[in-house]
Amino acid sequence: MRKLSMPRPHLPRTFGGQVLLCCCVSAIALLPQLSHHGLNGVTRTYLVAAERFWMGISPYSTPAAGTDWFKYSPAFAMLYGVFAKLPHALHAVLWATVGFTAYWLGVARWVLAYRDGRVIWFWLIAASMEMDGSLRYQQVNALLTGMILWGVADYRDGKQLNASALLTSAANWKVFPTPFSLGLLVRRNPQFWLGTGVLGSLLLLLPAFYLGWNLNWEFHRQWFEVLRHDSGAAGLLDLETVLLAAHANPTFAYASRLLVGALTLLLIVDIRKRPLFPPAEALWLCIGLTGILLFNPRTEPPTFVLAGPVLPILWIASRSLGGTEKKWYRLAIVVCFFFLSLVHNDIWPRKVFSMATWYNADKTFAVLGLWLLTLYLAKRRR
Repeated sequence: MRKLSMPRPHLPRTFGGQVLLCCCVSAIALLPQLSHHGLNGVTRTYLVAAERFWMGISPYSTPAAGTDWFKYSPAFAMLYGVFAKLPHALHAVLWATVGFTAYWLGVARWVLAYRDGRVIWFWLIAASMEMDGSLRYQQVNALLTGMILWGVADYRDGKQLNASALLTSAANWKVFPTPFSLGLLVRRNPQFWLGTGVLGSLLLLLPAFYLGWNLNWEFHRQWFEVLRHDSGAAGLLDLETVLLAAHANPTFAYASRLLVGALTLLLIVDIRKRPLFPPAEALWLCIGLTGILLFNPRTEPPTFVLAGPVLPILWIASRSLGGTEKKWYRLAIVVCFFFLSLVHNDIWPRKVFSMATWYNADKTFAVLGLWLLTLYLAKRRR
């Protein structure tokens, strides 16, 4: 009697195939819901800011009903105007598509599943869980994460002008990608400096060609004022705020966040301009992505999309370890993934686990674990 068997699925064997498959899965998971619900408070905030900009009204004035304060650059408000005339359902779908496409293009520059083994597909799923959550909020963070990954990869591969374009744009739209640009500017590559200077100036001056110079400077002044005010607001899910919610000593909580921020910046902006450890770029990237989340007082659940790519990158980098050490290290990555993502997913019975101190505090502690794992591997590989 002939034994029947199901054919094994053929996974993509190219960079483009991997990106296409991941984008298709994200489209299936996200687009039906987004097309049904249309815009939410985040994209309505972007849309109102864009409409105000094109009418010559400040995007930073009092929010309209159902929106929040706009905290992005005048150039972002200007460029977001391409979505202004679209039906809301199509607007939400296209915005999410831009976000997950950029994200998967960036991830694929660091995680090549067709070369890194079948288990890496599991970690791509793990990375997608944080991205899905961020895009359900319709935030810009998935797009910016993809731009950071792609930009640093381009710098790694000798495409400094491309890298400067991606990282400068990301840093102009939202502040948190800025440390990556600073870290690469320290290396004094002429092409990267040229690209950063030219594009940075263009993004600063571009709104003036439509608004006029005086209104452009006024909008930028208001933007900087919003950022200054926001930086002094109460923290959300940064390390200090979470430790305080867990009843830690205030001095200890403040010092912990400051230490993580200072050490992260020191490692990103390496004045020696030498690789800290091989593979230097991958661990350099992981330190930045996790350290920013721990230090940034405005870190919130959708911002943790930055940590998604760290999971597969650290898993691949752990191959430098051996024997029992590798097993324990990889177990620690799995534990971090559990507290980062699975606890906040419907597949896990959340009533079994309850973080009583602060909403989503376990995500912060998971990122702290990934930050420490990166430092351990850095020290171990010296």
